[in-house]
Amino acid sequence: MDFSFTEEQEMWRTMMQDFTEKEAGREYTRMCDQEKHYPQELWEAGNKEGFLGLLIPKEFGGICLPALKTSEGHEGGARGKRSPRSH
Repeated sequence: MDFSFTEEQEMWRTMMQDFTEKEAGREYTRMCDQEKHYPQELWEAGNKEGFLGLLIPKEFGGICLPALKTSEGHEGGARGKRSPRSH
């Protein structure tokens, strides 16, 4: 089986990681945690980038990436850094 990313999947993964590094750094997440603040503005910004529709079928306005590939992008985004596979 070939588990490598397609060009489109790599683009989305890189965009998600870059977005997370820029918009949801340690200071921001620490502030949200300490102030018990729900990051609504982060969700709205992520929605504008198209991240909330990655698993949604195209006929419903989503992008429809495979779940396994999307989960790797989420994992890298959650860490706020590139995964080892991207080097």
